Amino acid sequence: MTEQFRNNMYRLREGAQMQVLETDHIIICGVNSRLSFVLKQLNKYHEFAVRLGTATARRQRILLLSDLPRKQMDKVADNIAKDLNHIDILTKSCSLSLTKSFERAAANKARAIIILPTKEDRYEVDSDAFLSVLALQPLPLMASVPTIVEVSSSNTCELLKSISGLKVEPVENVASKLFVQCSRQKGLIKIYKHLLNYRKNVFNLCNFPHLAGLSYKELRRGFQEAVVCGLYRNGRVYFHPNDAEILEEADKVLFIGPVHGTKKPQLSYPHVFEENDDSINNVETIKQNSEFLNGALGATRERLKNIVKRPKRSDSKAPDWCVGPTERVLVLGWRPDVVEMIEEYDNYLGPGSVLEILSDVPLDARLKAFKLAGHGKLKNIRVSHRVGNPMEYNTLEETIINIQKSSKKEVDIPFSIAVVSDKEWKVGDPSRADKNSAYSLLLAENICGKLGVKAQNLVAEVVDSKLGKQITRIRPSLTYIAAEEVMSLVTAQVAENVELNDVWKDILNAEGDEIYVKDISLYMKQGENASFYELSERANLRREIAIGYVKNNKKFINPIPKLEPLSLELNDSLIVISELEGEQPVVM
Repeated sequence: MTEQFRNNMYRLREGAQMQVLETDHIIICGVNSRLSFVLKQLNKYHEFAVRLGTATARRQRILLLSDLPRKQMDKVADNIAKDLNHIDILTKSCSLSLTKSFERAAANKARAIIILPTKEDRYEVDSDAFLSVLALQPLPLMASVPTIVEVSSSNTCELLKSISGLKVEPVENVASKLFVQCSRQKGLIKIYKHLLNYRKNVFNLCNFPHLAGLSYKELRRGFQEAVVCGLYRNGRVYFHPNDAEILEEADKVLFIGPVHGTKKPQLSYPHVFEENDDSINNVETIKQNSEFLNGALGATRERLKNIVKRPKRSDSKAPDWCVGPTERVLVLGWRPDVVEMIEEYDNYLGPGSVLEILSDVPLDARLKAFKLAGHGKLKNIRVSHRVGNPMEYNTLEETIINIQKSSKKEVDIPFSIAVVSDKEWKVGDPSRADKNSAYSLLLAENICGKLGVKAQNLVAEVVDSKLGKQITRIRPSLTYIAAEEVMSLVTAQVAENVELNDVWKDILNAEGDEIYVKDISLYMKQGENASFYELSERANLRREIAIGYVKNNKKFINPIPKLEPLSLELNDSLIVISELEGEQPVVM
């Protein structure tokens, strides 16, 4: 009797049996290293919702559920929430696989539910997520509550979506693939973070029923305060549809611009109209102005003379004029999802490329990860393994010397070094992995300098982007990539707008459209002084969407005004959404 009383008191103290009376709250299930990023993103979003007048309360209530002791959860929440002024965090200790837990959390009255992974093993991550989703199914009215679930594979996404009676939005964690994308393009990680920052320009989906009947060409040319990227139709995103595609009343327009709230961006053209003239949104007037812009800035034939033409693309993500570039990549560190990174490198690199892995993780453990992943044969790269500590000077020096000797002396093959958070580094203190990653990269840079080895890219994976910023201030040649943070921001953004899940799924997937920073010489010739509008038209001929540019190493997303000359040099870049990494064919 005494033991039962003690257990009941413990449950009462932990809040497991307390009924939550909240409505329109956001439930977060699980505590992990990415929780702080999710909460900060939700805090930013609610700050903007209050400013725009779309918020239903001054502060957003967040209910944090976990099987951890409540005292431990309160400590974590207090550390994160001390700088967050637009959310309130409540905690509740309970089992995440019991329907009763979600019933007492008033899950069917929540605004959204976010399920975060709490295990390292990918199979445990997906099985835990599946159990939590099953526990939600018996609750009434759950079909109207978005349930955002972080999973490790696309197969699990399909499985979760098949569960009836729920509005499940699985977000596949592609942090490893994202790391490879960002390691190959300097500045790309900053562009992703910009597009996930509510204070800047972000992806928006908005319905414009009064514009139904316009062609996509007229639509994309008409927005002067946003960059039109595509259409959202029947639950699917279409980037750069055909210019002749007609906007239907139920379609949503995908564009990059500030968070609009209840105020939608307006179509506008640079002549004839005065301020507050309603005729600007008349369909016939829009057609006339679209024709004016086309004539004023040069016809298609003239534009074709100023862009680089390429033959038809291959089936890979590599540059389409032949195959991907041959490169040598040294990866320092190991954990099971390095297998996915290798496959991503194989998507971009050409035949003859070499990828060597240096880690003190035994070869047996690495080969086991390859077998468990069950992926196909690599097409373009040869992988070799070396056992040793990446933080030991002599071991790292010997590895760099050997990889240099392995290539033909007469051929200058680009060489890159990528540091990933080693499995052993993540044990214990979470900041330990970042410190070790930073040290390994600095050591590699030092060794390359002494040996006279030119490293095209020196990148390291970090969890805390603050440490990365601190080091890049004193070492601008180094790049630190917080891929896990970006994935957390995506999860939080999807919680606020589930339709954006399809947008980010396409952008972050190697098989879909991705963001690239491309040489401006592909779009203009020396001596030209093109506007962003003109560059956008030229990019469109290559089935690309220009979303910004880089000038003097500074990025500009959704530049305004779009018709003014940009005075770009040939060492500047254009930021585009494209299917291919290299130069694309011109589509007539």
